[in-house]
Amino acid sequence: MKKLIVIALAILMLFPSLQSRKLEENKLPSKEDIIGFLSAIQEKSKKFFSGKGSLIKDLILFSGKMNESSLENAISEFYEMKGIEYNEPAIDSFLDECNFSQEVQNSIALLLYAYINVSTNPNKAESIFLLAYAIKETKYYLEKFEPNKTIFGPYGEIAFGGKHDDEYSNYSFIVDFGGDDRYQKSCFIVDLKGNDGYLEMKAVNDTYVTIDENGDDNYTNVYSINGCYFLFDLNGNDTYRGKICSSYENGYSFFFDFNGNDLYKGLNETQSFSYDATSMLIDFNGDDRYYAGDYSQASSQGGVALLIDFTGEDMFIAGNRSQAYATGGSIQGIKGVAILINFAGSDLYKSGNYSQGYANSLGFALLLDFLGDDSYNARKFSQASSNAMGAAAFIDGDGINKFKHGMFCQGYMLGSLSLFMNNFEMNGSERLLDMINKLDFNFSNFLS
Repeated sequence: MKKLIVIALAILMLFPSLQSRKLEENKLPSKEDIIGFLSAIQEKSKKFFSGKGSLIKDLILFSGKMNESSLENAISEFYEMKGIEYNEPAIDSFLDECNFSQEVQNSIALLLYAYINVSTNPNKAESIFLLAYAIKETKYYLEKFEPNKTIFGPYGEIAFGGKHDDEYSNYSFIVDFGGDDRYQKSCFIVDLKGNDGYLEMKAVNDTYVTIDENGDDNYTNVYSINGCYFLFDLNGNDTYRGKICSSYENGYSFFFDFNGNDLYKGLNETQSFSYDATSMLIDFNGDDRYYAGDYSQASSQGGVALLIDFTGEDMFIAGNRSQAYATGGSIQGIKGVAILINFAGSDLYKSGNYSQGYANSLGFALLLDFLGDDSYNARKFSQASSNAMGAAAFIDGDGINKFKHGMFCQGYMLGSLSLFMNNFEMNGSERLLDMINKLDFNFSNFLS
């Protein structure tokens, strides 16, 4: 698996069931494999969150219990996790006011258990899949329901929003069924409908989860500092401003945008930036535009920064030390990792110095574009440039591509490893596999 790190990060590790053929040890996927993979991704990403869930079985799986008071028990466990003293009559009174059907109660209970799990589970990769599963299982039941009013629970922690426009601040658990809502500093949010705004959502020493299922939404300054942030946006043409999917000091930021033509616009340290932390930004469908300053768009200082865009005619504009920039490490092996992968579309990349695949000081940087007629514009020390025991690769697999660059680019290296490939045939390469084999790095360690 180590030898296939270039492709494995996106294909084997993220979606292992979608390979169109078995990969041999000494070969990389063909162009036909990539096209088949993208078709499967598009189909699965559109259908994954549809259908009815088996709520009773799911609740037993998540809670280990089987009873008729699933939501009451889930709320009690939630308060216990938060360290809040509560009494059962207050919870009973709150649920009586809600008057939810059993299916809605079970759905909310499942989401509560998913939040408890993600807050306490040290395995972040597992948490991602459990969250996605909980969204999938509850979506059908929740999107059919729309209460007339917003109901706030006891102790100022829980709120269930109605069809009107609401504003929330400093809540721990919110399920909102409609309206154009505004959120600030709230830990767990499920928003079913509306064009919503999320402002200053910083996971500082805490776990934040944002699940927005429909609407053209606005996100401003959404990131983590020694905490965890999971964001799932299922539909809509969304706008992401400021620091988006950044992580600091052992933090984790995992952002997934599934559909829509999205705009990402920020200054420095944004759009999958990591500082001794882990950031992963994945956009599945749509023609997207990324604008940023320095240290952006898969930029890592001693951490992991991953940006994947699957389909669409995309535009990436950034400053210095961006678009697959990595630095940092230790004598034990690679630590700073920055990977920008774009699967399909005729895309535009423009950046400053030390970008589009630059690594130093035991960093590993990779810019990988599979399909399309692409345009690249960078300044010095870019497009597969490295020094001081770094490893950098720039690989474009297809298309009539255009390049502009300054000095020390396209394979420049000084006491390091660099690899530049244009129109790379996906049928194996001794140089590429030999370079990757020299890296003492295991991506899965960062998610465990």
